[in-house]
Amino acid sequence: SISHTLYRRRGSDKRRLKRMGSCKIDAHCPAMMRVNILKSHKVTVLYIAKHVGHENELNHLRLTKEERDKITAEVAAEIPHNEIIKGITGTVENNTLQRIHMMKNKDVLNIGQVFYQIEPLKYPFDPLYIESWVQEMKMSKETASVVYKPQGVDSNEFPQLKSDDFLLFYMSQAQVKFLDKYGDDIIGIYGTSGFNNCKFQLLTLLAVGECRECLPCAFMFTNRGDETVLAVFFEQVRNVMGVLKPKAFISAIEEGYYTAWVKVMGPLNIQIFYTWHILKAWRADIDSKMKNKDKQKEVYQNLKTLLYELNEETFKDMLSKVLTKLLNDEETQLFHNYFEERYVTTEYYKKWAHCYTVGVGINTNMAMGNFNKVLKSFSL
Repeated sequence: SISHTLYRRRGSDKRRLKRMGSCKIDAHCPAMMRVNILKSHKVTVLYIAKHVGHENELNHLRLTKEERDKITAEVAAEIPHNEIIKGITGTVENNTLQRIHMMKNKDVLNIGQVFYQIEPLKYPFDPLYIESWVQEMKMSKETASVVYKPQGVDSNEFPQLKSDDFLLFYMSQAQVKFLDKYGDDIIGIYGTSGFNNCKFQLLTLLAVGECRECLPCAFMFTNRGDETVLAVFFEQVRNVMGVLKPKAFISAIEEGYYTAWVKVMGPLNIQIFYTWHILKAWRADIDSKMKNKDKQKEVYQNLKTLLYELNEETFKDMLSKVLTKLLNDEETQLFHNYFEERYVTTEYYKKWAHCYTVGVGINTNMAMGNFNKVLKSFSL
């Protein structure tokens, strides 16, 4: 039999209004100022002062350029965000609030991002442009270090590199200040391949600030990201900063990242893998070693639950049960053997299970994961 149903939409196709309201009024306010400069150097001004259809609400006004510049300068001077906000709120006179007095920590963070931004290369792999850019950066007061090895050239400075290897390292003074302040906490390394549709990789050294925001502290473009090149990257950072001893090191699951770090900076107590990278690897491993789609989903969800478990004893109990279940099912035995050898033996699970990284902070892993998403959006 054939049955017919009628679908009725429940929504009204209207977006919910933001909690703080919207700066849009769904109308046109006539207030304006139009300035014309004539060839005779005379200036004509058309000014309509009357505002219609909206209130002059403080939370929808913009900061002046002078106010933004002042906050950026304070961030550059490494003044803590809460102290910046205290200084702003202390300027209230006669109980009269201005837009700047409504500043929050997030606003300071957003404005401060300008201080850490580096002007991007417009044509990053044009040899002539790179030569010009490197010379320009060497002359800039904002540069802490810039190192360049072009392809097709043997280097006495880097005898471990091949003639056709490419290397472009950059670190700004702002990045040095940030890394000097937060480099003893958590350090991450991230590599993006195929950046801007080129055959090169971008290696980025990451650190975490007081608000657990993730900021890049050094960059290096290279044609390969193996252990040898990673060691060169860390050596350039060491040349500027000295030996770094963070409490934790976060990277993708390839061991070359941490091995190169140990060669240059020495061993650390805590090594962690990016959660997003572990989950991505598990998804690929499951798909390649199981044919049943329902089994794939079930195993992936079980492993995901295992990964996010925060109690150590509960985790160990869950891990034992998961391994037993995988082993006793013919369809998952192949994956069991691989998973146990690759992710469990020699306490390898301590590098990905969240119950062993509670002290480091899950938000840190999430922040670096978000950086990965942002960087990939630029690399497409």
